[in-house]
Amino acid sequence: SYWNLIPSGSKALTDFSAAVNLRFIRGNDSGNYAYGLVFRHVEDDYGFFGLQNNGKFRVLVVYHTGIYQDITQSAPSILTQPGQANQIAVRAIGSNFIFLINDRVVWQLTEDMAPGEIGLGVDVRSKQDEAQVEFTDLQVHAP
Repeated sequence: SYWNLIPSGSKALTDFSAAVNLRFIRGNDSGNYAYGLVFRHVEDDYGFFGLQNNGKFRVLVVYHTGIYQDITQSAPSILTQPGQANQIAVRAIGSNFIFLINDRVVWQLTEDMAPGEIGLGVDVRSKQDEAQVEFTDLQVHAP
């Protein structure tokens, strides 16, 4: 399951830099939820970069609601202490994507995705206890 929150009136972007701060407020979802950025969103196609509350990140490439690529890794740049905020960012030029956590590159991807919208998202692997996360300071820059 997933929820993509896209601001109304968004423009389809190819080249962009997007960032958001997120902080886990409460709950224990055992890493089954990931919270983060949705990018190149076009109907049922999108990319996703988010953090899990177990100190890992998740990168997804989704076409027609099916997961085409699924990367889950740990990263030492993720702040895991309770109440600490992490900044995640995606930078895209054409089909090249760079993923950052707290200004450190954690993953790179080459994928031919159509231009699309940017927003926030939650990816859920299995239903767990309630969890709460705070998103702040969403920034999107495009040439």
